Amino acid sequence: MKVLLTPLHISLCILAFLLSSWNSQGQTNEELFAQAGSAYQREDWQEAIDLYQKILHRKYTSASLYYNLANAHYKKGEIAPSIYYYEKALQLAPKDPMIQTNLSYAQRMCLDKITPVPKLWTTRLMESISWAESPTGWAIWAIITLCLGIGAFLWYYFTERIWMKRLSFTLFILCLVCSLGCYFLGRIVSHYTLENDFAILFEKEVRFYEAPNTYSKEAFSLHEGTKVEIIDTFEDWCKLKIADGRTGWVKKSTLRTL
Repeated sequence: MKVLLTPLHISLCILAFLLSSWNSQGQTNEELFAQAGSAYQREDWQEAIDLYQKILHRKYTSASLYYNLANAHYKKGEIAPSIYYYEKALQLAPKDPMIQTNLSYAQRMCLDKITPVPKLWTTRLMESISWAESPTGWAIWAIITLCLGIGAFLWYYFTERIWMKRLSFTLFILCLVCSLGCYFLGRIVSHYTLENDFAILFEKEVRFYEAPNTYSKEAFSLHEGTKVEIIDTFEDWCKLKIADGRTGWVKKSTLRTL
């Protein structure tokens, strides 16, 4: 039996579709975050992941969003995504002890146990500066100290007492030096971050080759969740360096950049 659709039926179907679409689009990030939290409490990890991903698709990011998304993947036993999102959260909140702790738990699930080579003192120094503050954080400190310096200069300009002028001028110079120092530290950290491109392996087993083609000799293989540094690219290949100093070429599709 054929079902005939009148123009009225078609119009009602279109209207219902538009209303449902509008309702889903009209949900705020806070509502989606709350729904994801509820799904997480019910131990419905996949629903929580889908809702968190919906927020990410709206171009909204935060350390807490990445952290909760990583927790949901961790509960599902998905090693690579959990490590990836913990690392993303750590980029936004490098001092957060909960993120650091959970990341270490996730890394223990990795099959590969890599012993890193000792780092140069310059590398350790740059990492310490990067962990202390992000480029944005250093910029904020530069602005704060500059404002304090302006306040000290105004104090120097309007005060009449000699000892206050000396004190305010000294504070002005110190704030100016601190502001410039924070500015240049922010530039250094930003440059260091751009130069060092890291990624997480996402396939169960990733084969590393000596050259960017599958006909070359296989150097070694690693498993999902391993953090690697991208040092070169060629077409759809990436040359990677791992913590113990070994290098090799892999397909770009096997990893996700941080």
